[in-house]
Amino acid sequence: MKKILVVAMLVLAVAVGAQDLRTNNKAILFTFSGLADLGLYNYNAGPAAGVGAKIFNAAGTMAYRPCILFGMSSTEQDPDIEDYVGEKESTSSFGVMFDVIKHLNKNNITPYFGGGAGFMKQSESTESGHMEDDDPNETESSVSGFTLRGILGVEWFVKKNISLSGEYRLAFTKGSQENKSKAGGADEWNKMSASSTNIGIGSSGLFTIAIYLK
Repeated sequence: MKKILVVAMLVLAVAVGAQDLRTNNKAILFTFSGLADLGLYNYNAGPAAGVGAKIFNAAGTMAYRPCILFGMSSTEQDPDIEDYVGEKESTSSFGVMFDVIKHLNKNNITPYFGGGAGFMKQSESTESGHMEDDDPNETESSVSGFTLRGILGVEWFVKKNISLSGEYRLAFTKGSQENKSKAGGADEWNKMSASSTNIGIGSSGLFTIAIYLK
């Protein structure tokens, strides 16, 4: 019975067609999978949060999706030890992504395809706890990457001005990482770097909600 009800609802949604699906060609996006996720092999968004938008052209068939990812955090321990300085950590993240999307119809269930490009960078630094008269151990790391991706998805208007989207993304990502460390009092940094190239298909944005402005 439940399956029949779901099928009936989908048929009804398709039958509704494209009547007044939205009253504006601009939307704010909310997604649970990361707006500017580049899929770097060791990338961790940490404190970052994303803001995204979807903007249609006048004809309502082409859409542009800019988004920005950013975040910053810092912590400092305060141990109850005389003449002792607690450990310090800081993290910052920044990313941008821009997609161009082609919608195949104007119905309330509309397939689309397109492509996009983006950049992401995250930096972290740590300063170990130490006595005031000593020098701390220090570490710094950064990871960054560029991505190009193809997109195939579907948008479903669950009600006027509100839609859900899901999509597959075929992405090519080129990333790099650098780690540096220095013992307390040392003059030189020990450095290590690595690079990565990834090509793969992923499903993301399965819970992306678009709220179209009225």
